[in-house]
Amino acid sequence: MFGIGMPEVIILTIVFLFIWFSIKIAKYSFRQMNKVENQSLGSESERGDHQLNIDINDFRFIADNLISEKEVILTEEEIPLDNSHGSSPIVSEHEFTRTVINSFRLDKVQTMSGLVKSSLWTLVETEVKKNLTKSIGIQIGEQITRRVKVRIEAGPGQVVRYKLIWKQKQREGKALVNIQNKEIQIPYTTMYGLFHSVKSIEV
Repeated sequence: MFGIGMPEVIILTIVFLFIWFSIKIAKYSFRQMNKVENQSLGSESERGDHQLNIDINDFRFIADNLISEKEVILTEEEIPLDNSHGSSPIVSEHEFTRTVINSFRLDKVQTMSGLVKSSLWTLVETEVKKNLTKSIGIQIGEQITRRVKVRIEAGPGQVVRYKLIWKQKQREGKALVNIQNKEIQIPYTTMYGLFHSVKSIEV
């Protein structure tokens, strides 16, 4: 009653062979996927290692090439004094305070892409800033505060107006550096110092 005939044996054999073959194919596909993934990760690692090989020993500051230097107006403050109804001179004193920071901006150039990784760009920037600090004679990042007293006078019947002008120096140049025996010019801009002037305004 429970005997298995030849047709059933053939069917069971075919089912077994199908399952066995399917498992083999699945294992092979899984191994191939792992192989491709490992190769991809290896390639990325090699590219990263190639960039990370650039360190302080591959970098040398050569020269600071000045392009332009000029005074730039930051703000202007007007100081009026009205003595239009007075019969004798009057004097007014005012005190002003201004704070700025010696700033610095280094512009990445196209020829640097692929040569220096972003994490190593800080190294290049630090070295350029250090050498520029020596040539300019200022401390980049330093905070400067100036207090100015302005004394103005208006004669009888006069209305006078003065203007206090705050300025900084703007220096633009190109830092010539050597990276892995390749000379590259990197544009930069620095704002430094704090100056003022006072001038009268026609009323």
